[in-house]
Amino acid sequence: MGKRDYGNVIEIIKNDFRAARSNPIVIITLLAIIILPSLYAVININACWDPYEKTNDMDFAIANMDNGTEYQGLKLNVGNDLVEGLKNETRFHWVYVDEATLREGVHNGTYYAGIIIPQNLSKNVVSITTDDPQSAKLVYIVNDKVNPVAPRITQQGANMIYNEMNAKIIQFINLAAYGKLGELQSGLASGASQMSSGAAQLSSGAAQVSSGA
Repeated sequence: MGKRDYGNVIEIIKNDFRAARSNPIVIITLLAIIILPSLYAVININACWDPYEKTNDMDFAIANMDNGTEYQGLKLNVGNDLVEGLKNETRFHWVYVDEATLREGVHNGTYYAGIIIPQNLSKNVVSITTDDPQSAKLVYIVNDKVNPVAPRITQQGANMIYNEMNAKIIQFINLAAYGKLGELQSGLASGASQMSSGAAQLSSGAAQVSSGA
C-alpha cells in the first residue's frame, strides 16, 4: 500500500468523523456501543464477586413437624432443638412455616429452599437405643428452575442443619450410653457442642437425608 493509499484511508476516516458529528443518532449509537458492554460487565462481576457474602438475605424455609417423644421418662424434641439452634445462626434468613406453605413457597420462588423436619424425627433418634433402629431423616427441597445459582448457596444451610442434627444424635448416644439421663434433656437443648466432621451429602430436589447414626 503506497502513501497515496494511506492518504485515502485517512481521508475516509476524517469524513466518517465529520459525518458522525453532524448526526446525533450516530453519536448516541456509538456511545451506547461503548458504555453498555462495560456497564454489563460491572453489574455482572459485582453480582458474582462473592455470592456467599449476603446469604442472610435469602429466605430459607423450615417446617418443624416433629411430634417429639419420650426416653425413660424424659420428653425429647430434636426438631425444637434444631429450630432453637438456628435462631443464633444468621448466615440465612430462616422462615418458620408449615409443610404445605414450605412446599408451595419453594415451588413458586417465595423461598430459595426449605427443610422439612418430619414428625417422627425424635422417635427415630431414640430408636437408636433399641433393637430396631431407624434412620433419622430430613427432607430438603429446592427449586433449580427458579434460580440456578441459589441451590448451590442454600446447600450450605442444608449442610449446617444436617451437621447440627448429627451432633445432637451423637450427644444423645453418648449420654444414653453412659446413663447420664439427668444431663440428657439439658444437653440436647444446649446446642451442637459436638459437631460432626465431614461434608453432608444432600441431593438436590426433594431429597431425604439420612443422619447416618
